[in-house]
Amino acid sequence: MEPQQILKDVFGYDSFRGGQETLIRAILEGRDALGIMPTGAGKSLCYQIPALARDGITLVVSPLISLMKDQVGAMTQAGVRAAYLNSSLTPAQYRRAMENARAGAYRILYVAPERLETEEFLDFARSAEIFMVCVDEAHCVSQWGQDFRPSYLKIPDFVARLPHRPVVCGLGPAGLFAALLLWIVHLGHAYDGLGPGAAPSGEDSPVGLLYDTLTMNLKHPLSLLLLQVIAILITVRIFSYLFKYLGQPGVIGEIVAGIVLGPSVLGHLSPETFAFLFDPDSLVPLNIISQIGLVLFMFVIGMELDLGVIRRKASETLVISHASIIVPFLMGMGLAYAVYPEFGARHASFVPFALFVAISVSITAFPVLARIVQERNLSKTPMGMLAIVTAWCLLAAVIAVARAGSVTSAFFTIVLTALYILFMFYLVKPFLRKIGEFYNKQETVSKTLVAFIFLVLIISSYITEILGIHALFGAFLAGVVMPANLSFRRVMTEKIEDVALVLFLPLFFVFTGLRTEIGLLNTPHLWGICALFIVVSIAGKMIGATFSARLVGESWKDSLSIGVLMNTRGLMELIVLNIGYEMGIIPGSLFVIFVIMALFTTFMATPLLSLIEKLFARESRAKRPTIHRYPRILISFANPESGPVFLKLVNLLYGRMIGGAKVTAVHYTIGTDTSPLNAYDYSKGSFAPLRAEADRLGLRIDTRYRVTDRYVEDLRSLAMREHYDFVLTGAGPSFIRNYLG
Repeated sequence: MEPQQILKDVFGYDSFRGGQETLIRAILEGRDALGIMPTGAGKSLCYQIPALARDGITLVVSPLISLMKDQVGAMTQAGVRAAYLNSSLTPAQYRRAMENARAGAYRILYVAPERLETEEFLDFARSAEIFMVCVDEAHCVSQWGQDFRPSYLKIPDFVARLPHRPVVCGLGPAGLFAALLLWIVHLGHAYDGLGPGAAPSGEDSPVGLLYDTLTMNLKHPLSLLLLQVIAILITVRIFSYLFKYLGQPGVIGEIVAGIVLGPSVLGHLSPETFAFLFDPDSLVPLNIISQIGLVLFMFVIGMELDLGVIRRKASETLVISHASIIVPFLMGMGLAYAVYPEFGARHASFVPFALFVAISVSITAFPVLARIVQERNLSKTPMGMLAIVTAWCLLAAVIAVARAGSVTSAFFTIVLTALYILFMFYLVKPFLRKIGEFYNKQETVSKTLVAFIFLVLIISSYITEILGIHALFGAFLAGVVMPANLSFRRVMTEKIEDVALVLFLPLFFVFTGLRTEIGLLNTPHLWGICALFIVVSIAGKMIGATFSARLVGESWKDSLSIGVLMNTRGLMELIVLNIGYEMGIIPGSLFVIFVIMALFTTFMATPLLSLIEKLFARESRAKRPTIHRYPRILISFANPESGPVFLKLVNLLYGRMIGGAKVTAVHYTIGTDTSPLNAYDYSKGSFAPLRAEADRLGLRIDTRYRVTDRYVEDLRSLAMREHYDFVLTGAGPSFIRNYLG
């Protein structure tokens, strides 16, 4: 097949970019080649197209594990059989990939340079028909900007030991270190056909040179990364505002923004814009930054966790965790049996396929759940804390099993994780408590202390990533063991939270959306299968979480709310799905079905929680007694100094009847972005003058504190739900004009 035809049929492009066709033709003619091209110029196509145009296998040498995974995922989605061999694979996965390679199942095989030195791989290479050896990301051949890595220096020896010499090429971004690849490419050949050799597009005039300079700067990796961040933040803010306007948490809008910026919308409406802005070669830095943002967010969530609630609800947490895994897991296994002939038979044996389907049905999205819990004021309630802890139990089991190569490996992973948790709670936490006590006597937090806290966070994330249960577990655990001193936690939260939530975390949601291609569901049958997965997933979680919560003593309202929250799957689902997809266990169409299921079940959480609130509020009103012996009074104030004034007014109005009255004082902070740690301080300070006046008058009062974006609706709901006879609220002219005028 001709290169132009492959470009159009496989990759969906109508024409080559500058320099691509020259390099491809040189390789197809059997000449060694070196391509030094800017990021975003489409380097990968320069070896992928020749690999598909000629018989045999192409070996792509690259040290970047994440890039290998992305490239293999993109090639598999395009219908090209490809695989990678690196340290992220378990021994069983590596053996399976080697067996498939020996059987000629792959056209392109990505390998880490160190793999070329092993006898097992050399034996395979001697027996295989190798068309080309390509060194991708050639700027990585330098170890410290001075010396070649030993594994790269041995590439010529590897090529020389093959029975038939393949074509050798190298591709890298424009820069000094890419030229070092000439020592590898040379291999006794003249420097012919090296690189695209495209002439500058502008003329040799000052204007032409300026044009060329600006064009080159626009494609520079840093410039492109900044442009990606700008586009993401603008799009995320727009969709976040839109979904908040519709009554959904802003985090749902951030996920949808990722879909819109991905191939499903932007890639369909404007392929050229999408290809320039989110070229696969440029996504590695964006992915790394987004992962760092997720780690910071998990650290903040850990610091805001109230362990006292966990201790009081330990038995409930255990029961709900197990039930939330077993019920949907069993239903997922049955669903896997039903769809295996269509979706799994050509990709993997039944057991791993069924395991991944069951895991995908059982998972709960902790980051999305945490944001919904935070935005709905649930993180300080037993129900909210139970939902978060249950989500962690699910995630720990799922990722340990998914990343382990066998049951024995999974067992050792869980044991090592348990030992690490004990280490953090019984050694690190007491040490940090001493630091917190020392800080409590200081007026400020020193930069040395902040650096130490960040070091604890990073080390903890690194250890859990090495253990195989994901870095975000370590980040969360580091937050949990921070000193209990609230002022210390508040200061650290203020330093991290805004940057993590506003800048970094949206990058994580959008990056995942960029890898989702909804267009793969192109028949009514596939959409019917998608609907079946959604129904089974919702039913499994609702049955397992709701009834188990009810059995351990939770109210029906809290039990149903836990069932709804446990149905939020979001991007934790995608983490597990990507593992199965990259291992070749689930096909692209099933991957998209699970993505849609995750979005649907996450999207439904907020309206269902609101429906539960309304249903139980209606039930509460139905039980209202006809006559109260004593008045029920609700006071709402914004300024803490107004509280005592309102209390004096109530005392004046009711006189001696005030002694038996139920008086409730509520203070609202407007804005659900408020940190729970700051909210705790606000709640204490807001009621101090009111309590002092109540003590002077000899009254007992009940105080409430809430964070909201809908003050009037929440106040009206509270008054109707608890049947207050008299509501006294402090309001300015804007309130009167907007709601009473």
